[in-house]
Amino acid sequence: MSKADLLKTLPAVGKIVDLLTEQGIRHIQLASIVRSVIDDYRMRLLAGDVHLNATDAICAEVIRRCATATRSTAHVVNATGVLLHTNLGRAVLSSSASDALKTAAATVDVEFDITTGKRGDRHANVSAHLQILTNAEAAVVVNNNAAATLLAVTVLGQGRDVILSRGEMVEIGGQFRMPDVIEASGCRLVGVGATNRTHAHDYTNAINDQTGCILRCHRSNFDMVGFVSDVPSAMLCEIAKAHNIPFGEDLGAGALIDFSRFGIHGIRTVQESVSDGADLIWFSGDKLIGGPQAGIIVGSKRYIDACKRHPLMRALRPDKLTLAALEATLLDYIHMQEGSIPFIAALGLPLDVLNIRAADVLKDLPSVPGLTMCVVDSTCAIGAGAAPTVVVASRSICIAGDGIQRLHDALLACSVPVASQLKDGCVLLDMRSVQPSDIDDLKSALREVISARSAETSQS
Repeated sequence: MSKADLLKTLPAVGKIVDLLTEQGIRHIQLASIVRSVIDDYRMRLLAGDVHLNATDAICAEVIRRCATATRSTAHVVNATGVLLHTNLGRAVLSSSASDALKTAAATVDVEFDITTGKRGDRHANVSAHLQILTNAEAAVVVNNNAAATLLAVTVLGQGRDVILSRGEMVEIGGQFRMPDVIEASGCRLVGVGATNRTHAHDYTNAINDQTGCILRCHRSNFDMVGFVSDVPSAMLCEIAKAHNIPFGEDLGAGALIDFSRFGIHGIRTVQESVSDGADLIWFSGDKLIGGPQAGIIVGSKRYIDACKRHPLMRALRPDKLTLAALEATLLDYIHMQEGSIPFIAALGLPLDVLNIRAADVLKDLPSVPGLTMCVVDSTCAIGAGAAPTVVVASRSICIAGDGIQRLHDALLACSVPVASQLKDGCVLLDMRSVQPSDIDDLKSALREVISARSAETSQS
């Protein structure tokens, strides 16, 4: 058949639209997608690489593109061995936070004083909770910690010099760099000390009549060891107060509890920073706290009020859903029920519980020639840059053998995708990062991919 004759086999746009409409396919750009697919198919015909029934092939491709174009956020089983996986949304919310989201989906008193019937303060509840937990004078919340950093530095620096150690001029995800934030705030960065060592006199020598504030920044995603030295926050507070300038501390992940109970040491708590006397302290809500994405700022009422009044606040303020989930998470801490927060619960799981869960997942799986499956010792990372050098003992299901990359990809293609870890030619499914509520989905996904592999093996 000539190319001209082949082109005549192409259906009209209207015909495909009618066929798909009859099949229940609804999309605002259906005709446009059909036209695009037919154009692509025409090019393939001319290239001589299409031998299928044009109408069937075009309909199938249009359906695929419509599904891709209307895809929504999917639930994923986190078996990666990273508890706070940034690409998977970081912290899993507690049941109380999830319930609060359902309530907040309706009409709520986010900025309405029920007692007076007048406008209220959207930060009132969350500020009260944070004051109880941290002993700070006041608090305010924005939409993430990058926003908190920008707002806090803008308020503290007031367009003047901001003193920061060269060892804390960090870059976090997405090329978000502290020097750039300081510049965006309208302030001027004054770097002091060396990359690995900064001393008290480096700060005092840099202070002059143009100094706006002293800043300390958490080293997110990395740590420094060896010939290193920095100045404790308490001493920086004293230096700042002696020169009548404010001191701000970016804690990064933040922590409302002492993580040494889990054998994790060296994580500075918000309460410690407040006790040291920092004027403003800011940190994330969705990392070590285990709540929704939010930037939390606590500190002196004077500077918190300045944050609330600043024009940036309107652009950075959180919505009712964020506030509701964060309030519920903070109440879990206040009522000493932090064990109900999934991240905290995962950290506290004994290894024998992980062994039992792994064995339960494996028990009903068929054996497949060329594949071995067993439970192995492993380590789990905190993730989200919160504690970059910390590893937590864990247990993982290890799948080894032929076609491991295909198996890894097949797990991602399941109805409920499973994100695993590829390491040393094996697929690892970390049981500490898998939520208890996801065990059944993990079982189903493994049965699906293992059964498919078994069928392939029997046919070959």
